[in-house]
Amino acid sequence: MTYDERERSRYHGQPVEGFRFVQGGNLWLYTSADREITLPIGTFTPQPIARTPLGFSQEDTGESMEFTVARTDPVAALFIGDAPSSPVWVTAYRAHRGDEGEAIAFFTGKVTRARFAESEAILVGTGLNTVLSRSVPVLKMQ
Repeated sequence: MTYDERERSRYHGQPVEGFRFVQGGNLWLYTSADREITLPIGTFTPQPIARTPLGFSQEDTGESMEFTVARTDPVAALFIGDAPSSPVWVTAYRAHRGDEGEAIAFFTGKVTRARFAESEAILVGTGLNTVLSRSVPVLKMQ
């Protein structure tokens, strides 16, 4: 069965999600599934991670998503004190058990900030379209 057939199926769909965090040469592959999953881009290890539904803001008309991880997670540790000097990129994938060779990326963006609440860290991801549509200051010389 194809991804689309499993997604539409009433009984054959077994969705799993994978989350890819990248900062420079560092790569973290997490899944919210109960065991490792292998997608075309790598093997995702089970971690306590949750996400909010894809949200759209009235202010900037861009998508955003929040990822909740343990406060001790290496990705969350990058945001303790201040934002990291180089950007942290996130991509969220969705696949189905038994057919993990076909996965779709349903969110790609940049982790723009983090909030810490007790034992959790909430990483706020801003969609790639929003990140790329912002004006960049131009350096002018005389």
